[in-house]
Amino acid sequence: VAMKGGKERTLLIAKEIDAPDDLDIQYRGNYEALVEYLSSTIGDLEASSTLMQKVSEGAEEHAVVVTGLVYGILTDPSVSDLYLKYLALVTKDWTVVTSFLRRVVLEKYSRLLPSCQHQLLWVTANLVRQDAPEIDHVCTALLRFFGVLSSEQSSDQSMAPLHAVWLETALLAILLENIAWVRNKGAPLVPYSVFVYLRALGAHIQTGREEIFQLIHHEANFCVMMLKEKFTECQIVGRDLIRALHDVIAIPQMSEIWMSLLGSALSPSRWCPPGSLEALVRTTPPRTLLSTCLTPTIESQIIFMLREVRFGRQKRYQQWFLSRHDLMGSGERLIPDMVRYICAVYHPPNAIIQSDILQRWAAVGWLLQCVKTEWVSTRAKFALFYDYMFFDNRVEAVMDLEPAILLMQHSLPKYAALTNTLLSFLFDLVEFYDPPGSASTGSGFSRSDMIKDNVRLALTCVLEKGVVSSLEFMFASEHISASVKERAKTLLGSLYKPSATPSPTLASRPTEAKTTPSPSLTSRPKEEKMNTAVLNPPVAPVPSLTPGPAPSVKETHPPQSSVPTPVKSPAKQKPAKQPTQTAPPPPVRRSPLARLQNPEEVTPSKVQQTLIEILDGLNYDDVTPDLAQALICVPGFCVSPVTRQVLLGSPSVDACWLLFDMMRTYRTKSGREHKLHYNALKHLFNELRKVTSSLGARLMCFLVVSSVAPLFRMPDSTFQVKIPKRLETTTGINMEMLEASSSTQFGELYSELIPQGQFH
Repeated sequence: VAMKGGKERTLLIAKEIDAPDDLDIQYRGNYEALVEYLSSTIGDLEASSTLMQKVSEGAEEHAVVVTGLVYGILTDPSVSDLYLKYLALVTKDWTVVTSFLRRVVLEKYSRLLPSCQHQLLWVTANLVRQDAPEIDHVCTALLRFFGVLSSEQSSDQSMAPLHAVWLETALLAILLENIAWVRNKGAPLVPYSVFVYLRALGAHIQTGREEIFQLIHHEANFCVMMLKEKFTECQIVGRDLIRALHDVIAIPQMSEIWMSLLGSALSPSRWCPPGSLEALVRTTPPRTLLSTCLTPTIESQIIFMLREVRFGRQKRYQQWFLSRHDLMGSGERLIPDMVRYICAVYHPPNAIIQSDILQRWAAVGWLLQCVKTEWVSTRAKFALFYDYMFFDNRVEAVMDLEPAILLMQHSLPKYAALTNTLLSFLFDLVEFYDPPGSASTGSGFSRSDMIKDNVRLALTCVLEKGVVSSLEFMFASEHISASVKERAKTLLGSLYKPSATPSPTLASRPTEAKTTPSPSLTSRPKEEKMNTAVLNPPVAPVPSLTPGPAPSVKETHPPQSSVPTPVKSPAKQKPAKQPTQTAPPPPVRRSPLARLQNPEEVTPSKVQQTLIEILDGLNYDDVTPDLAQALICVPGFCVSPVTRQVLLGSPSVDACWLLFDMMRTYRTKSGREHKLHYNALKHLFNELRKVTSSLGARLMCFLVVSSVAPLFRMPDSTFQVKIPKRLETTTGINMEMLEASSSTQFGELYSELIPQGQFH
């Protein structure tokens, strides 16, 4: 029991040149004191009595005994069962034990001997079974070390892949074995473990190694179980839960979860209440959650470079960081989480922003250049722009947006390929991003028009806060390709205000820009360039990011002739002809969408007049989903609850409902009827019938026609819509009810039927 004459115990891997570790020295002393207490005892009963007497002497002696027992369990497996028994008998305050274990995990896990790592998981599993106070904090701390290898483990190349997933497998086994305990603990263990395992699951799918297929299966089952049973707790993950689900959507169990989230607006399930997807993307995740994806060592080293290293002198630190964490190899999968951490977690004070310390945008640019794998590159850029897509200036900080916009600006002109790539990726998100399956579920949420408005709001906030003086580098720089410029003007044209004098390419530190190369490329050979392909399909691409054309690096211009133009003498020049009087060109009709996007026309004093003028001259071709979204966002334009509640996800249906609301609002405010041709409305209704096949959609079509027809004095009999007898007997709806009902009454009826499952 006393282990007299045994060899000296240690927790850590140490070389001869390493200085003694203070934590190891401190707790080894407690262990040696414990051995001294037990050296004069005979048998378990006497040993237990001696230890009970020692812990009763005070808090200090109690800490010495219990930490000595834990140290012995970690360093000597042969006595672990006996010491665990003593620990259960003498411990008065379990927080001393769990605090010691948590400190060992956070500060020393990567340096622990492999045998000590196994013992750490063994004692954690036993304390979970005993429901020791705060043992869930130890489990949460272990989540940060997935994929971490010790020097001995990484040297064995044949077993390195299995060593990399050993901790994930062992901890998952503990959680599944004690699943009732996990349910009772709730937050933060449940949301943090679900998020980290989803991130790990996405990486495991990309590797495709057969030896971890069983682990992938168990990880997916655990995440699905927790999401369905503890969805309320998991909602604190916020929009990053959606980002994590993107990587695992190919797994059937996860696809079911995704479809339930998308359909929550129209068909809420037992575990997924209405509006869950909208609530998630509007929720910013806790900073501690995003830190969980990185080890404490990586986090502290990133913060050190962004607080202490001077701009232009970071190359050796970056090279050491690159090799230390193998960012060009197995550690590459952590780069998206590093980018997300830099953008959303670490916000430097103004003193550092205005100093010559390495800036966040430079660190992000360097990380992007370290990426070799296409799927990692896609996810890293996705993490960089993720907050742009769902930005809300009322609750979010502009510091989340700063690295991306400054990186694109500062990379010009020398590294224009990087700026072209990032701009193309951002525009692809705006135009093509749509949660997979939203069209089939009838969910109109998170479409490109909503993301477009959020991106515009984000860039407007960037300009108002002075992060950049203008966005001219997107629209007017000669180093931006013509296709990217055109897309910028199309999507963000309302934000472009040409300046009289061109702004410098590097708005801040103009003197450094002349002598110091871009820090985002200092650790790579000069001949290497950023891959300009945007959203090429990787092994497992981000769902529903439609590939876009790769931008050219530089717009080409025809060469100028070197032959000088001859100048005629004044005597031979003919007198200039007087310009002929021509009729002025007819005024160009501005589209309704352009007028609504002009801030000067939607001011509080002009918005009502603008709406009346737009609606008075509206053509059928003007009614588009973009116009619908713009009208909803205009202050003073009243959109009925029916419009927000009954959008069916089809552009034609959206246009029809918005047309109805526009005419009703116009008639209320102006007292006049809108002059829209009868044939145009008939064409609109015919288009509706092509894209709507469900019973509920046909009823809505009929309601639109019956409600709008009085405005145009058209008979309802023109449109033959019949109600099946089955629906009439099931719901009590008949033709007379519909003909007599108003849109408000129908909206109330719709709200009553949806919870009963009588509509689809």
